[in-house]
Amino acid sequence: MKNTKENKNNNGFTLVELIVVLVILAILAAFTIPAMLGFVEDAKGKAAIAEAREIYAAAQTAGTEIGSRWSGTIKDGNEQFKKDAGQKISELVKGDIELSNVVWEINSGNLNKPKESNNIEVGVDYNKFYEPTKDKFKYKESAKVWFDKDSSNSGQFVVKAIWYVDKTGNYRVIIMEDDAKGISTTVEKIK
Repeated sequence: MKNTKENKNNNGFTLVELIVVLVILAILAAFTIPAMLGFVEDAKGKAAIAEAREIYAAAQTAGTEIGSRWSGTIKDGNEQFKKDAGQKISELVKGDIELSNVVWEINSGNLNKPKESNNIEVGVDYNKFYEPTKDKFKYKESAKVWFDKDSSNSGQFVVKAIWYVDKTGNYRVIIMEDDAKGISTTVEKIK
């Protein structure tokens, strides 16, 4: 008889012990899950920065290649430069980023308007050219690139700024070149 009682007492955990373990796991989850979600959001923002930097590198290449064939100054109204640069950037990032709709204007009338996604638009002279407001620049997987002549009067085209919205449409990355401060990168979540 004594053996039977001992066996009953050694057959696993009591209900109270199981509840205590579940409460401890719930408390750990309450602290851990938000931290993990923060890591995921941070990773998505960094992925958007990496995509914007790829566009920046492609724009530098396009500016060098097209600028070497270009004589004189470029003005905002020079639509052929914008079109050529936009197409070259689109070609260079194809496969990673789909910028298939090159947007430009001819004689201040839209030849092709931005679509809901996949736009590449080129501007000239960031300081004088319009700066898009953040609420208007929100198309998924779209970029706006500004070129200007190098401040050292070398005649080289340089990328002055890039605005990019990632593939999900959740992050906007702004890369700006400043002669005094260098290159800065900003990423923000689109609301």
